[in-house]
Amino acid sequence: MRDWNEGHMDNGWGLAMALGMFGLLLVLVAVVVVAVVWASRTTQTTSAPPPSTTGSQASESPGGARAILDERLARGEIEPEEYRARLEALTSGGPARP
Repeated sequence: MRDWNEGHMDNGWGLAMALGMFGLLLVLVAVVVVAVVWASRTTQTTSAPPPSTTGSQASESPGGARAILDERLARGEIEPEEYRARLEALTSGGPARP
C-alpha cells in the first residue's frame, strides 16, 4: 500500500507551497498594518491651544479686555453684577468697582 498522499508531495513542492502561503500571509498582515497606520495619521486632527489673551495681547487687540470679561462671566468666575460694573469701567475708562 502506498503512502496516504500517494507521493504527490514528495518532490519538495509541499514545502514550497507552505512557505509561499506563509509569505502571502505576512504580506497581507503588512498591508493591513500599513493601511491602519495611514488611516490613523490622516484622520488625526491636531488642534493648537487658543492663543493667550492675557497681558499685552489683551490690550493690543480691540475688545480683548471685553472678551476676557465675557469669558470670565461664562465660566462663572464673576457674577453678572460684577460683570456689568467692570464692563462699565472698560467703556468709560474709570476704575472698576468690585
